[in-house]
Amino acid sequence: PPIAMWHGIATEAGASGAPLLVGALGWLECALREEVAAGTHTFFVCEVLRVELGEDAPALTRVRGRYGSA
Repeated sequence: PPIAMWHGIATEAGASGAPLLVGALGWLECALREEVAAGTHTFFVCEVLRVELGEDAPALTRVRGRYGSA
């Protein structure tokens, strides 16, 4: 989403300087390798550079348009 929508969301800098959401279940820091057009969307192919575990909590899921925990 536009950067203005992230106002007030707590972040911290990752190893590459990218903003990481505080309190997330984990983080993947990646390098973009390719962008593939897929109809009205773009599929991003990335190389994972760093993985870090975060909070130990149920994951947020979205199934059939509804949010829940898994």
